[in-house]
Amino acid sequence: MSSIEQGARKTILLILNEAAYGSERTYNGLRLAGTLSRRQEVELKLFLIGDAVSCARSGQKVPPGYYSTETMLAAAIRDFLAPLALK
Repeated sequence: MSSIEQGARKTILLILNEAAYGSERTYNGLRLAGTLSRRQEVELKLFLIGDAVSCARSGQKVPPGYYSTETMLAAAIRDFLAPLALK
């Protein structure tokens, strides 16, 4: 029996340190965070450092052709917290 089958959660730490816009790295990191946040067997820890802190700013002016990192981050947090609210 695997540890996931036994109810153990895997902890994953994502560290983002690039600006919200101008690079695909932060966008892809937030996409991964959104996907992992919906998995019950994963405990996600997301650390924003340096320029990546701008992802969490409210009221961002999103450049044409980009997704709002504020919205992506909020969705990842909401998806992660939803199952905890049911307990």
